[in-house]
Amino acid sequence: MGSVRTSTVLEEKIRRVAELKGISRSEVFRQALEIYCNKELTSSATNRWDDYFGVVDGPGDLSTRTREAFGEIMDEKALRSHK
Repeated sequence: MGSVRTSTVLEEKIRRVAELKGISRSEVFRQALEIYCNKELTSSATNRWDDYFGVVDGPGDLSTRTREAFGEIMDEKALRSHK
């Protein structure tokens, strides 16, 4: 059991949805919270990496030539450190 404080605008929306669907206000809350919780629980594992996946621009073959690309980076770094 819990309680929720809502604004007057949200309260009106809840009342209208309940009336439109022929269900209680409590049922509106239950359905909305069920949808919200399911979405948050299923998407949170993948969403936490969204800022990292697909954010690097580069040649399309980086995943197939990782060793070569790493070698090139290390060679460039070694050249810079010897200057």
